[in-house]
Amino acid sequence: MDGTFKIVPEWYQQMFTIHVFKESKLIPLVYCLTVRRDLPTYHEIFDNLILKAAALGVVLQPQTVICDFETALIPAVQASFPGVQIQSCYFHFCQAVLRKVAELGLRTRYLHKAETKKKIKILMATAFLPLSEVPAAVDLLGRNVTGSVAALYDYFRQKWMTVSKLPL
Repeated sequence: MDGTFKIVPEWYQQMFTIHVFKESKLIPLVYCLTVRRDLPTYHEIFDNLILKAAALGVVLQPQTVICDFETALIPAVQASFPGVQIQSCYFHFCQAVLRKVAELGLRTRYLHKAETKKKIKILMATAFLPLSEVPAAVDLLGRNVTGSVAALYDYFRQKWMTVSKLPL
């Protein structure tokens, strides 16, 4: 599931898409132009999708849903599909971290200083560690950082190392 904002007509807020894996390919199946990105909107999308599937004799019971970190989307998925495993999207995770890099004034250092880039890339790669190893890894990686890089590590601990975010 994903939302796109740049390609929609001006009176819409997003184009929300739902994709499925079929024979190792990701296929977009549902496109929704929405005027809001809130819980009622997502509930309406999923309710209608479930009704349409039922009319076609299909019971929708996804085992896993991959989505971004949108606060209204995740509870709507969980309510509409009980027992579903939510998996966060690594691309959106990295995108959020890199936005913070820019916000902290680290963009130029990230682009031109190999050591800064390495520290940030390794920080993002902690998403692939076993969950139990993430806190120790982040502490170890962040030991000798200072200034804006230290602020990035603090942001990472506060924003991404919470029960609601881990595992990615």
